[in-house]
Amino acid sequence: MINEHEIQSGTATVHRGPPLSILAIIYILLFAAGLIVNILLTSGPQNLNPYNPIDQAQSYYTEYANAIGISAFLIFASMIPLGLFAVTSVSRLLFHRIQVAGVYIALFGGIVAAIFLGISGLSTWALSQPGVATDVGSMRLAQLMTFGSGGFAHVGALGLFMAGISVPCLFTRLIPKWICWFGLIVAGICELATLSMISPQLSVLLPAGQIRFIYLVNCSRVHLAKTPAS
Repeated sequence: MINEHEIQSGTATVHRGPPLSILAIIYILLFAAGLIVNILLTSGPQNLNPYNPIDQAQSYYTEYANAIGISAFLIFASMIPLGLFAVTSVSRLLFHRIQVAGVYIALFGGIVAAIFLGISGLSTWALSQPGVATDVGSMRLAQLMTFGSGGFAHVGALGLFMAGISVPCLFTRLIPKWICWFGLIVAGICELATLSMISPQLSVLLPAGQIRFIYLVNCSRVHLAKTPAS
């Protein structure tokens, strides 16, 4: 059992913080539920593409406003466990006395990714409110904010988080090497996906970055130990 003296003196032998496994599961369930609601209760997530005709988008947001509002809430809520997962992961690396720039890059990337995810949820919620979808200017602004913040901005920040976690763990062996290399590859894909901001064809990379991150989260929460290496 950890006493107050151990916490104050920094000699605690077990990291104190929320379980990464619980945070990962909550994040995955909320994020997946937001996508599933959109798939089951609307005409399909393909209508979220901001490059579709404007009249098609107006019809979509007007007809499925209630379902879109529910999906927006779930996506917004997933911001909280994602942010907590990021700061807890960084806290655990610092607990292992890893004092390198990558740790703080991971902290920056994780927090920014969570914030952008929340912005995407709020923008989607705005689209579900009366009077927004019927006004072309308002709808277009909210639609682009939803796609940009939840797409290349969110995924790009996730790439920084994955790279920031993977590089230190690669050298300290806190996580198996194959997971670290996998994380670095996916981080590269995420950063490449940010180019979809100027080249819409690269938008196909956005789902890949998000789905692979969920897998990496599960691997990290299993192998990133709560006790320091001997």
